[in-house]
Amino acid sequence: MNKLDYLRKVFNRTSGKTLENYVINQIWAGVKDLGLYPVTQQYVNRGNGNYALLDLYFPQINFAIEVDEKMHEKNKKADKMRMDDIYSAIKGINSKRIKEVKLLEDLENQIQKIIKEISAKCRGKKLRWDEGWQDKEYKEFLKKFESTKKIEVKDSIHFATCYNVGNNLFKLTNKKGSYRRSLLQIKKNSNKWIWFFKKSIVNNNSKKQQEKYQNTITENLETITETYRTLAELKKASKTHTGKIIRYSFAKYKNSIGQDGYHFIGVFKFQKIKDKTVYYKRFDDKIDFTKL
Repeated sequence: MNKLDYLRKVFNRTSGKTLENYVINQIWAGVKDLGLYPVTQQYVNRGNGNYALLDLYFPQINFAIEVDEKMHEKNKKADKMRMDDIYSAIKGINSKRIKEVKLLEDLENQIQKIIKEISAKCRGKKLRWDEGWQDKEYKEFLKKFESTKKIEVKDSIHFATCYNVGNNLFKLTNKKGSYRRSLLQIKKNSNKWIWFFKKSIVNNNSKKQQEKYQNTITENLETITETYRTLAELKKASKTHTGKIIRYSFAKYKNSIGQDGYHFIGVFKFQKIKDKTVYYKRFDDKIDFTKL
């Protein structure tokens, strides 16, 4: 996806919210830095199946803009909890609020102050966001990987498919280009497995409640749990519940424009079973492929 197509898509996501759409378009036009990468409706995991959406976010400078409409004023306590969760999830984020006002002049004053602050943060930085930027970032990682043979959680690399993880990192071969199982053994009789982890988001109307188990992960990526519906289903899956199995874990998630993909979240081992819940603990945040 080239830059123009990307901008059309992300700014169209707020077309149904007139005030929000006006504000973010004014800010983008006012900053005038084509190296700055904008994200609208940025997904932020709040934990326990909850999430928040930032109205406008610039990840290169870790700067967010929220447009306060009437619903924010009605429940200030819930809004504060939401923002506390965002600050906890995105370390060091700088967040500014645009308050809903009656006069255009007052709104413009708020917008111009934020434009100046963003421009100051961009000044002196060589922000690069060119055509095919996503592909280039991935190719640059692969080039680096071929020499280091390592991946770390902090790399935050987006793998579009399980196939990219298995074939490009672990050098497996799969002619179909996909993997049907979430837990994939690297080679026969090995205790080393790739785990394509998918977190369950459950609410009262969710079909996820009908699945055999629910997956959760803590915010610090240290613990993963699988809670089974019945003890019989837990027993059926028990062959993989052993401390001997090393799980190289890649979590499924959506990136800033809603594309599904996977990112490395660490190396996990079985820790314990309590009631119908299986616990896995992270013991490393990197993989050294020279030692596999």
